Amino acid sequence: MNSTDFKQLFKCIAADFKMIAMRTGLKTESECDKILHDINLFLCNDFLSQVFFVVDDRYGKPLRVKKYIINFVNRSTNDRPGDNDWDDIEAESLYPIISHNETWNSLSENQKNEFQKGLKLNWSPSDIDTDFPHLRGSMDKKYTSNDIGIDRISYE
Repeated sequence: MNSTDFKQLFKCIAADFKMIAMRTGLKTESECDKILHDINLFLCNDFLSQVFFVVDDRYGKPLRVKKYIINFVNRSTNDRPGDNDWDDIEAESLYPIISHNETWNSLSENQKNEFQKGLKLNWSPSDIDTDFPHLRGSMDKKYTSNDIGIDRISYE
């Protein structure tokens, strides 16, 4: 695993998020850049296990979700970003959720604080049930770079 692999995979996540933001009109380009900057830092430092992009209705209930599971893989499949047709929904907000992995959890508080100085946003814990039991999920994309893979699951 190296930073080149993570950067390659990040491009897929970034392309998806920008498409979703553009189609829903729920994030400006500047907001996207800040979110993606931070996700890229977390990802390239191998601090993430999962990333979610969530679109809520006006009552704060998730309508659609893209979930990215980061793991080691032995496959050659590498799909292209896309299939983010979210412009047909009445959504109120779009936001990311990140799940840290054991590498992050093993850092000291000082190490975490130092890392967070490079972030553009303040990230805080979420109480959202990331199983999204009221939505149906299906794996629809597999992004791969060498032995690192991201499985994308779409919830509707």
